[in-house]
Amino acid sequence: MASTSTDQLPPAADQSAPEPGTAATGGTAPGSSPEAEPGENQGIGYLFLRIYQFFYSKTVGLIIILVMAVYVLIGVIVVQEPASARTSESAKEAFLAQATEKYGGWTNIFDALGFFHLFSSIGFLVVAGALAASIIACTVHRIPLLWRSWKHPKTSASLGFFDRARYRGTVLLGGNSADQGLAAAKKILSSAGYRVQPASKGNGLYAAKHAWGPFGTVAAHASFIIIMAALLISASGGIDEVIAVPVDGEPVAIGHGTDLRLQATAFENVTNAEGRSLDYVSTLHLFDGDTEVAVKDIRVNSPLRYEGINFHQNSFGMAADVTVTDASGATLFDQAVALTMSSNDGLYTIGQFNLNDWLVNILLPASGTAGQGGLEAGQAAFQLVDANDMAVDMGVADQGQPIVLQELNFTFGREREYTGIGVRQDHGSTWMWIGSFLLVVGMTMTFAFRPRRIWVRPGAAADGRSALRFGSSDKLDTAFGRQFQSLVRQVAGSLPTTASATGSAAPSPAADSSDTTTSVDTDDTGATAEVSPTGDAVASSNGLTDNDKE
Repeated sequence: MASTSTDQLPPAADQSAPEPGTAATGGTAPGSSPEAEPGENQGIGYLFLRIYQFFYSKTVGLIIILVMAVYVLIGVIVVQEPASARTSESAKEAFLAQATEKYGGWTNIFDALGFFHLFSSIGFLVVAGALAASIIACTVHRIPLLWRSWKHPKTSASLGFFDRARYRGTVLLGGNSADQGLAAAKKILSSAGYRVQPASKGNGLYAAKHAWGPFGTVAAHASFIIIMAALLISASGGIDEVIAVPVDGEPVAIGHGTDLRLQATAFENVTNAEGRSLDYVSTLHLFDGDTEVAVKDIRVNSPLRYEGINFHQNSFGMAADVTVTDASGATLFDQAVALTMSSNDGLYTIGQFNLNDWLVNILLPASGTAGQGGLEAGQAAFQLVDANDMAVDMGVADQGQPIVLQELNFTFGREREYTGIGVRQDHGSTWMWIGSFLLVVGMTMTFAFRPRRIWVRPGAAADGRSALRFGSSDKLDTAFGRQFQSLVRQVAGSLPTTASATGSAAPSPAADSSDTTTSVDTDDTGATAEVSPTGDAVASSNGLTDNDKE
């Protein structure tokens, strides 16, 4: 989230260092923010500046990330309530009753803190917003630096830089002129994919490769914002539930403001010789109003799709046909109720549905237990539970015979197979794909196309002979170190008159004396290369020390 250290950036635009003892004038330092003078009008602009400075802070960003990590951990550990619990009081009460069995006295506390719907809770949304603000502040701060470093790099370097650069090499020119050496360096570097341009001061070259690579961090940061927005969109709307559709029964309404109805005409549980399930297949017919709009055999990973809504195979089992009418004969409920639960003693299979302000439980004898728990084969018990989790009425119904509970008629039709269909509509999925794509692009740019910079300048070798000096302040990288050495050797080998080359990724004079060098013959010209495995940084944030600026 926070911007990386500026020593990874290409060098900034050419600047002249102030003379010793002279104060810098003409504005604030790059990356700093102007401070309001005492008595200056500190209006809305100043307020926004302070907010920006707060969220740009790396310490603040780290704290926000840690808080977000805690929230996500809680959301993974604590069971999340179903979508129906957010719209139905009875469904909410039923969920809390189940949660109490697991969390005991902590249930009400977790509910008050929003832990059961954590990813749509106010606390999580506040933290997500703060994280987005921090990412945006860091990105806004970084873009001008990246742009300036890309469009206006520092192309010249002093001779002192070539003595202290992390990667440095020397080509002894011998009978070759400085212009011949620079021409050979330009040709070799260009052939290696570097963009070569003359130094802005003095006689030298500046070569850059993948200078646009750091912009990958901007794409990655933008992807985080888009992904978080997609998650919030997904959590705040759409459809995500499982409905029980009776096999060879009447169409079931999808609801959620649509006229869609779903009918299953067949279900098959494909098994192997040992009875292990291999595949689940449901034949679905989708109706929009009275018009059939789609027919498909769906599987777990082969859903039916219609107008942004996906219908997945989710589960299967047994269901009970239930009809509820009022005293006038008007139908209040007529669906198959999935028997998804069982009693603790294993004597009953249980299904639930919501009716008015009640949670209705329907109990049937489990397989092989008819008569043991008070219910015979072909019987079903109905229990009405109020919002206080109190049973207000209960009765046993014979198959096809209604019973009256709270002035309503409950009828158990028959048991039948049902297929559980996951219904999902995610308005944030498109943005999630866009964010994920940007994340891959940004990470690829950042790590696979790291910027490389090499400065070249005629000068003198340690023994005073005419030479071509090479230097780079890029971070230690074994692959780049080998490439740097190879480029120096290639330049030496391409000169028309015999030349010799030394190249190293060497420590500064203050480095550990245990770093040793070896001399290796490289070509018929007699050129040699000195190679040191490590080096110490002597570069400032723009790749050069202050003393190296020209």
